[in-house]
Amino acid sequence: MVGEVIQVGKQVTKFKVGERVYARLPLDRIGAFAEKVMIEESVLAKVPEYLTNEEAATVPLTALTAMQAFQLMDVKKGGRLFISGGTGSFGAMAISLAK
Repeated sequence: MVGEVIQVGKQVTKFKVGERVYARLPLDRIGAFAEKVMIEESVLAKVPEYLTNEEAATVPLTALTAMQAFQLMDVKKGGRLFISGGTGSFGAMAISLAK
């Protein structure tokens, strides 16, 4: 999901009202099509200015998928990894994360 922070809790320090953020909502609290969601600060990230909302919406799930694949394959720093389809959304994200 992509959205704008409209309110923050007392202990929130990383975000402020008006910032664009994105996240992958937890599996037990899905609802990215909702008008408003409440989510923990620890799972949010600021959207880079160069991304449109549509582009930003693809990032969290794609990145999470790549990270989970790396964990399942036990990828190690300095090791070798072949990523096919580097021009697609997953391949491009996986290459960026692998570097």
